[in-house]
Amino acid sequence: MVYALLNSCIQLGFSMYIACRSVALCLCLVIGALLIGQLWVTSLNMISLSEAARGTLFLLVGLGLMGHRRLSLALSALLCLPAFLGQIHPLELSLIIICQAVLIGLSLILLALHSSSSVKKP
Repeated sequence: MVYALLNSCIQLGFSMYIACRSVALCLCLVIGALLIGQLWVTSLNMISLSEAARGTLFLLVGLGLMGHRRLSLALSALLCLPAFLGQIHPLELSLIIICQAVLIGLSLILLALHSSSSVKKP
């Protein structure tokens, strides 16, 4: 009885981890698409091209989030840092910045929860 209860809790924790990782995957893909899509609405200069290149990196990290390793979680958190290190006005919150704030928080939480025992398949 106790074993069945513990096993169901482990399966629930595993499915919640996978669900949160899937949300992080979707956020990575949305951010990447938005960063690349900005090329159509801004002038082509070095800054907009570098943001589009960063969007490509978001798409590649999003592919990595389909797996179970910690590297893609760490890279997704690192890719969000330039949005917060730049000088952004408090009233200038765009969808990209909000998505990056959610992604960096979710990635750090998933990194903290990640251990070999919580990622094992039941």
